[in-house]
Amino acid sequence: MHVDVDAGAEEIMAALDRAQPLDDAGGEPGTHVGGMLAQVRDTMAT
Repeated sequence: MHVDVDAGAEEIMAALDRAQPLDDAGGEPGTHVGGMLAQVRDTMAT
């Protein structure tokens, strides 16, 4: 499933409701979200 951030919070939250249970999430490399999720993964792995 892919949701464009430009679609807005309501669309993102609606997609999240359809994706339960959420197994994994990723962000585009080189973006703030991608960096944040990569840091979370690195932290949780240690």
